[in-house]
Amino acid sequence: MHAVRATTIGVLTAGTALLTAGTAVAAPPERGVISDTSTTTFTDFCGEPGLTVSAETHVEARYSVAPRRAGGLLYFMQHGTVEESLSVVAADGTVLRADVVTSTSRVLEKDLLVTDLGRGRLLVDLLATGNATTYGSDGKAIARNPGQVRFQLVIDAATGEVLEDRGLTKGSTGRTDDFCAAVVPELLG
Repeated sequence: MHAVRATTIGVLTAGTALLTAGTAVAAPPERGVISDTSTTTFTDFCGEPGLTVSAETHVEARYSVAPRRAGGLLYFMQHGTVEESLSVVAADGTVLRADVVTSTSRVLEKDLLVTDLGRGRLLVDLLATGNATTYGSDGKAIARNPGQVRFQLVIDAATGEVLEDRGLTKGSTGRTDDFCAAVVPELLG
């Protein structure tokens, strides 16, 4: 998984960690919207020496948090879109080539199982599924990544802080194009 995708998943799973903390009483599901825009700069992008890239990421998602049974632990589900734009920048941050590569992802994430580990810790098994398409500067698709993955997080039940990212428990079930192999030639173009 490349750095930009990891950042995106981090934004999305931050909602999971915060909203699964604690136990629930009999109450209607909590629903809401996550809207976040961020810009991150990567040096030696995809292992390419001297390639500095600025990634602008915008996330829009709707979420729901509810227990599966009265008095049970809270479960999180969200559906959203992630739009990313990669620009080539100089070491000082000056944009050399703007919006060279763009990508659009539609993502569904949900807690499959939340387990109380005791001592204020929760183990969350998550499913992330959807479709990601990356486009070159000419607007044509250069990489695709449909499918689903499963992963685990250990979180602090009181604060929602991610204590441990246990990583993937099931790798991608769909086509997984090599992101770096597709975008580096476009960025160096």
